[in-house]
Amino acid sequence: MAGGFIYFFLAGTTPSAETIKIGICGDLDNTSGRASWRGAILAAEEVNAQGGVLGRDFEIVAEDDDSESFPMDVGVAINAFTRLITHDKADYVIASSVGVALSYQEICSQHKKILFTTTDINDVLTERVVEDYDKYRYYFRTGSGNETAARAGTLDSILTLRNYTGFNKIGYLYHDFGSSGWNLYVSLLVDSLVENGFEVVFDAMVPLNVIDFTSYLAAAEAAGV
Repeated sequence: MAGGFIYFFLAGTTPSAETIKIGICGDLDNTSGRASWRGAILAAEEVNAQGGVLGRDFEIVAEDDDSESFPMDVGVAINAFTRLITHDKADYVIASSVGVALSYQEICSQHKKILFTTTDINDVLTERVVEDYDKYRYYFRTGSGNETAARAGTLDSILTLRNYTGFNKIGYLYHDFGSSGWNLYVSLLVDSLVENGFEVVFDAMVPLNVIDFTSYLAAAEAAGV
């Protein structure tokens, strides 16, 4: 689906001027974006059925940024996100996109709109808040930790596995999100594995549209993972 197509969930037949507009930005035809959109609709229905918030209902507006499609078009994503604020008049925005959250953060800081991200773990997102709070105070991350914590957690799990099994040869597969931040995360994780004495014998970056991993797993087995 092309980015910028708008979906509505309205409380009742006519939207009230007093509704609170929650904008959902994500790839509405794919996993994370569709889950965020449907979850927001269910939550809005539940809250509105109980009288809303201080007498005001939630209204869900959503834009498809095609962020989970391969390859991701950053221009389409940014246009969809901007439309949520300038056309759909969202009061708050929830983004499930990976790889464009830094751009979304900039847009929200300019328009002074609250942004919640649910999947992007880039450390820079929260570092910006610390370093320039007045500009980036509109940003919040929910659902995921930052990339430093994620790497530490993954490394700790693999170290524990080695302690129990003695296995030391590592292979890794990772999706090609087209994001330099994601690639850096993988690179730093591998560096940490090597520093802790693991032998990395196989790696492969997998396009997002791949659904059959048989050849990758066979290559990993042949490498002695």
